[in-house]
Amino acid sequence: MFETASIDVDNGQTFDVIANNVSRENIFIKNATFNGKPFNRTYLTHAEIMYGGELIFTMGNTPNKLWGADTDSAPPDTGIGQFLHTESLPEGSR
Repeated sequence: MFETASIDVDNGQTFDVIANNVSRENIFIKNATFNGKPFNRTYLTHAEIMYGGELIFTMGNTPNKLWGADTDSAPPDTGIGQFLHTESLPEGSR
């Protein structure tokens, strides 16, 4: 658990992650923004991280079952590796 983390991406930029309202009880993502815009994906690209910016999560004590639930919110299947426990993923997520 952390409230903030910062990564120096070596181009004069930083990539910051902020978890507002995080606690032992507030472990669920309620919503998120990336560089000031609503963010509903469950992944970031390398390019997004290297560009720098700010990813802000608002945390709560109950899951927001809509956050990250859209079909295009899951990471793309690039054919590398294997997803574990696919049988327990929500229908349509993979």
